[in-house]
Amino acid sequence: MSHETNQSMHHEHLEWSNDCKMWRDDIRAWQHELETARAIVGRISGALQAHETMLQRHAAVIRLNEQLPAAHEHVLQRQEQGTCGCGILPTGEQHFREASKHAELKHVHEQTKRNHHAIMAEWKRLLRLLQRDDLSILQPERIAS
Repeated sequence: MSHETNQSMHHEHLEWSNDCKMWRDDIRAWQHELETARAIVGRISGALQAHETMLQRHAAVIRLNEQLPAAHEHVLQRQEQGTCGCGILPTGEQHFREASKHAELKHVHEQTKRNHHAIMAEWKRLLRLLQRDDLSILQPERIAS
């Protein structure tokens, strides 16, 4: 082999060594990022559990709220028929309170809807990313050995 060929091979070996050092630095940084992400996954799981609990409570409040107008409607009908032996009730005041509670619940529901849709959109985006064919995350056999 000629001196030029040897020099060329030495140069390539040096480049390859530098590439490997750079790749190891990349991997160390990625491992640190992954470690941080794994720690955050636990917090995400807790946040999803809290979101589920909040949805259950919201559903319970809605069920209770559904019962209020029905009971009030029953009293109104009895008053109109004259069969209510309870005297004159402040039904207008009661209706105002119901309307106020309903408006508050409507606001909370709309906010909950926006939050839920945002959470699920990001979750679906992450799943799509992790399921991409060109990523080796879910297909470790694709990693060159």
